[in-house]
Amino acid sequence: MKLHNLYILILLNSMLLSSAYSQGITEAVRYSSGFNSPTARVLGVGGAFGAMGGDISSLNINPAGIGDYNKGEFVFGTSINNVSSDAFIVGLESDNQKKNSSRFLVDNLGFVFAKRPNSSSWLTSNFAIGYLKTASFNEDFYYEGINQTSILSQFQEQAFDGNFSEFGNQLAVETGAIYEINGDNYYHTDIEGRNLPIFKSQNVERRGSSGELAFGWAGNYRNNVNFGLSLGIPILSFEETKIYEENNDAIDIANQFEFSDLSYIEKLETSGVGFNIKLGAVVKTGSNLRFGVAFHSPTWYSLNDDYYATFDYSYYDSGNLVNDDPAKSPDGHFKYSLSTPWKAIGSVGYLFNFGSLKGFANVDFEYLDYRNNHIGYNDDSENPDDLYNELLVNNQIDDQLDKVLNVRMGTELVIADFYRARLGYEILPSPFYDDVNNSAFSAGLGYRGDGFYIDLGLRFGSKSSGYLPYTFKNSDDDLLVNVDQNQTKGNLTVGFKF
Repeated sequence: MKLHNLYILILLNSMLLSSAYSQGITEAVRYSSGFNSPTARVLGVGGAFGAMGGDISSLNINPAGIGDYNKGEFVFGTSINNVSSDAFIVGLESDNQKKNSSRFLVDNLGFVFAKRPNSSSWLTSNFAIGYLKTASFNEDFYYEGINQTSILSQFQEQAFDGNFSEFGNQLAVETGAIYEINGDNYYHTDIEGRNLPIFKSQNVERRGSSGELAFGWAGNYRNNVNFGLSLGIPILSFEETKIYEENNDAIDIANQFEFSDLSYIEKLETSGVGFNIKLGAVVKTGSNLRFGVAFHSPTWYSLNDDYYATFDYSYYDSGNLVNDDPAKSPDGHFKYSLSTPWKAIGSVGYLFNFGSLKGFANVDFEYLDYRNNHIGYNDDSENPDDLYNELLVNNQIDDQLDKVLNVRMGTELVIADFYRARLGYEILPSPFYDDVNNSAFSAGLGYRGDGFYIDLGLRFGSKSSGYLPYTFKNSDDDLLVNVDQNQTKGNLTVGFKF
């Protein structure tokens, strides 16, 4: 994978704000990327459902599909998400460190109310309400290795420039990890000029998800075209805990000031709510071809970050171990807004019936431009620096992100009238400029009776990403970490007709 641009992106993002966390490109991508296929049926066909209907997932893909219901329905679905991560420090000969994260989620819960209006033109006029999971943020990764760089040098470099953060290098000052001599404003560390082999490791845990409370209407007009619209109220929560540690791998306690070990812990919690609108239509032809088009407005989020950091430092002073109390930052709070990109989805579907071979095939083309993300820092702030930081991060979003065309293909086969078999494939370009494509495979099975159905779907995907624990003006000294992930999602959905 081409990680160079991603490393530059993270470096720029890390320089924005003098806080433990910068509300920037990382958040924009995380909260504008989602897989809108919460039911097992739609998961099994790779999310390719834009020209189809009769599934509550249509609320989040093309709401016109709700118009294909002829009976009311109650639906409930759950999922298990597993993320297996391999992480290693680029350029060091070390074993990949493997971690697994598995979480159980309620993916969907909703009702569809089907109605036949007293009209010769409108065959259905259906309403739907549901809670639909749109993304999972759960992942863990861990890396370790030995080289001659340290996060202390980053803190020292920031102090040379007069940049102090009460969530970062100010904590290092309070513990004596970086220090002045005779008040000369020149900051020292116990490792400078030593080229010590320093063992470092970090454990990163991320938790959370986003889901959408959706209200929708759709109708079938003369069995030629469906029209639909939905209002979505997305709700998200995210937590991140980062525990970074270093140890001197060649300690000499006889030295007057000899670095022993340190621990830097960062904690972030994000919560938010927003709203969006989706419009869609599905055109039906006599040849069993169906064409769908849907437009998703941006999601307008109001987000809140709460965060803090702690720093612990130990060193030897002429043979005596010194370990003062850890330094703790104040509790940080930041309120900001995020407007995600609008989306357009074009779909082509075909209903086939060749004797015993029945089912459908569908292809969705989803266009969005990640450069249309916009973050607002100045909405609830009296700090004049926030306006500058807002302009800087939005310029970086424009420079570093790109437009994408996600392609989803899927098919469903009817077996002996009551059973279903499904396959799907996705091509998912990276939102980062000049990066590589990701892909995912899916499969599913189902049973559909007169008043009850049950579906099982599985999705297998993978991705690679870059991570920078600390950075320097000379990027050649940055600690670059590569994280490879395999993602497995299993959905179980049951529904009852009424």
